[in-house]
Amino acid sequence: MPRPAVSVICPTYNRSSRILPTLRSVRAQTYPDWELLVVSDGSSDDTDEIVTGYAAVDPRVRLLRTSRQGHPAPVREIGLTQARGDVIAYLDHDDTWLPDHLAVLVDALHHGSSGTGSGARAGAGAGAGADVAATGAVRVGPDGTRTSATGLLDLLWHPELQIVSPFFEPSRVAHRAGLTEAVGGWRQLDCGLEDWDLWLRLADAGARFATVDARTVVLEDGGPSRRTRVPRRHHHPLGHFPDLRSAARAVAALRAAESAAAIRDSARADQIAWYRDLAATGELRWPLQAGRGRAGPGRAERGQAGEPVSPAAVTELVEQALGPVDQTAPPWPDLVVSRQPADQGGGAVIGLPLWCGTPEHAERVREVLRHRQERQLGLASRLLRAAGNTTAGKSGLLTSSDKNRR
Repeated sequence: MPRPAVSVICPTYNRSSRILPTLRSVRAQTYPDWELLVVSDGSSDDTDEIVTGYAAVDPRVRLLRTSRQGHPAPVREIGLTQARGDVIAYLDHDDTWLPDHLAVLVDALHHGSSGTGSGARAGAGAGAGADVAATGAVRVGPDGTRTSATGLLDLLWHPELQIVSPFFEPSRVAHRAGLTEAVGGWRQLDCGLEDWDLWLRLADAGARFATVDARTVVLEDGGPSRRTRVPRRHHHPLGHFPDLRSAARAVAALRAAESAAAIRDSARADQIAWYRDLAATGELRWPLQAGRGRAGPGRAERGQAGEPVSPAAVTELVEQALGPVDQTAPPWPDLVVSRQPADQGGGAVIGLPLWCGTPEHAERVREVLRHRQERQLGLASRLLRAAGNTTAGKSGLLTSSDKNRR
């Protein structure tokens, strides 16, 4: 067979006939020059037979079988070893694509760039365009009901934002062949954030990202998926108290109505200032739209697709995103209170759980939070310290040495 332009890698395990909508969505692509590598992770049901039968109808589909890995990272790596395309796209076995998905991604790789990469390009050839491209998506529940959809703010990519947000599920992403190998490939993380880990390493290597304001992917949301079981093992410490009881009292004080409102206000101010600062650098750019037109209907006043976003425009987007937030909900409902070992000072620590994959990544997230969420973190620490001062013993902010021990 001639070499395809795009290799699609789809890891699967015991999906049986439920994989058929995923396969059909690839075959329905308006961009025809692809191969689909379905990598079966030691499936023990009839998944392999179903994929083999589908491949008999369309030779662009190939089944690759591996011994049971139990994790998608090594399974995707096996697919990469067999991929022949100049572009690599990913598709999870419970997601589907709209017919123009591959056409949109290939166009973005050829013509679009966020302009924020350093140009190292991690193994890609020279020329215009992007190294990594991602589209928007719609998420649906197990019953097919739409649960959420990406918006413009979700597609304003920046390396600093990439540090604190996973951004793109694999089914939304394509990249130039050779990129992953240059940064160490897919790594097997037990926290389920291996995609974010890879995108972050690509950004660190200077890969140029492009986003497209077109929702070309349908993602399965909820149910017993890895997406709903991500452990959050790393925390940002907010306060140190003499015991669990005093720490619990401090958390209650933090969630009191007056304190919660003040924290929400400071969080809003931090978020707007952060995005305005990024926009002022000229590195935040409007996403492309399918066909490289404007960023979307009725958005002409905000600038052309691919152009820098102004501070005023990004302020509007952030305000729109924060508008639906429930003003009665307590801030940080998932704060963790934990004992600190005696050799680390004893007492109890209040921590904010972080989304991150490694200790090194956690420290990078903490640094961004300290810089970009100074108002809300400072206010929270002062409120906790005040609550702690009503009891005897050590209370207040963690010192630098305390943070390092964490």
